[in-house]
Amino acid sequence: MARNMQGETGRRSRAARGLLHRARHSRSVLVIGFALMAAAAAAAVLVARGGAAQTPSSIAAGVLSQVQTSFGDDLVAAASVHASTLNASVASTDGPSLIRAVFEARLLAHTVAETMASSGQQPITSVQYVDKDGVALSSYSAGGDSVGPDPAVSSLTAQTCSSAGQSMAADPQSSVQVESARMLPFMGGTCVFTFQTSDPATFAKAAPGAIAGLVTAMGDPNNRPYLVEVDDQAGTPQFVTSWVPGDYGDTWIKPGLSRAFIP
Repeated sequence: MARNMQGETGRRSRAARGLLHRARHSRSVLVIGFALMAAAAAAAVLVARGGAAQTPSSIAAGVLSQVQTSFGDDLVAAASVHASTLNASVASTDGPSLIRAVFEARLLAHTVAETMASSGQQPITSVQYVDKDGVALSSYSAGGDSVGPDPAVSSLTAQTCSSAGQSMAADPQSSVQVESARMLPFMGGTCVFTFQTSDPATFAKAAPGAIAGLVTAMGDPNNRPYLVEVDDQAGTPQFVTSWVPGDYGDTWIKPGLSRAFIP
């Protein structure tokens, strides 16, 4: 499904995507590695004061705090569990910030499900994106996105994300530089890239090949979560794309740029 929202936005399933696309641009090179322990993160939300198991919503609140700390924002403002669904309240309902917010909400949901399962609880099976008033976002499925088991892959290292980002920047057709390449401890390791470009038009045309190469460099294509943002030299987003295994990937492209990345 594609829709307009102050830009061109597209969603596609894993099957439609193949080895796929997402990208960002950067001028200075600043690579940050997060070596947080996923096991310790899960343990922190499994046990409440006195060692008692937490409720699903208290688990969601604990994981939400980790997501907000890791990303350094509050694009997902609140989270609660209702039956088998996680309701994630997002702070933005349009544009590139929405792509980021939903990406963070998906990671949140998968981590909550994994934590619930490891503590002997029935895990959530879906995530619903809502606005600050609790109304489901019309741009997403009314029933939310499904949350299935995480892929069985080895844990990523910070160096993997850094090397993948540098490999895309080394491709002259991508016309980007790495601004940051972070590894966050969700779903066995999540790469979050920011690139900068002086030529957004050239990047947008090259995006399909550039993002495919980036995903391949990360290893286990389609089984690794990633977020790619490409900004112009003023730091304004031109292209944002995301992917979480088992879910849908989202892409936002600034109006006027090539939509080659969205079939």
